[in-house]
Amino acid sequence: MEEVIVASELSILRPFGDTFYYLRSALSTINKLKQEGVSPEKFEEIVLDEEKKFALIDDLYYDKGAHLGKMKGKYQDMRKHINKNKELAILYYAYQKTLRDRKLYDYSDMIMEVSSVLEKDSNFLLTLQEKYQYFLIDEHQDTNNAQNRIIELLANFFDNPNVFMVGDEKQAIFRFQGASLENFMYFKNRYRGAKLITLTNNYRSTQVILNLATSLIKKGGLEAQAGYPDKKIPLYAFNSNDTET
Repeated sequence: MEEVIVASELSILRPFGDTFYYLRSALSTINKLKQEGVSPEKFEEIVLDEEKKFALIDDLYYDKGAHLGKMKGKYQDMRKHINKNKELAILYYAYQKTLRDRKLYDYSDMIMEVSSVLEKDSNFLLTLQEKYQYFLIDEHQDTNNAQNRIIELLANFFDNPNVFMVGDEKQAIFRFQGASLENFMYFKNRYRGAKLITLTNNYRSTQVILNLATSLIKKGGLEAQAGYPDKKIPLYAFNSNDTET
């Protein structure tokens, strides 16, 4: 990415005095885009659409007073955000091209490229659909949009596919690898005829822990079956992460 930044025409994402200031955030954002199945081409379309909608805002500029003709402050921030995304699109393209030229791929490519091939090659998709007709998705709260798309493509062979999912929507708050509650609920909305089996016995925690967790998230219903004696949980308040550790 350092090579890509140096070689690209940038004015925002390569600030004077600190060429690689945005390097980590650019890589992080590109990774998130891949987890959502957003290719460089798709991201460019999104940015261009955002730019067109911005240009149609009817009160972008002051129409009177000392600041006549100047863009309003709240819209200047929006324009800067769009311009940053336009340069990020440049980096995304160049980064992917560099990977291809060197016959490399990063971690998120392993999912996004599979999804892309399945969408473009109907014969390959059909071959896999005929071969794989039963799906078990474990830890579904940790899936992202690109992973969900792969399962959907493979399962579309049947009107009512054989899909069994196991997951905990409460754990979706961690947003692991691009996971979110929206992704978790995707298949529940996609296959409305699916049977929902709710597990209410917890064999890992004691009831006092479950009660405390339930009081924090305001949603529970679990009953402890761990068999360990309950102990009072001490609560501490810390001023910072460093103090906590």
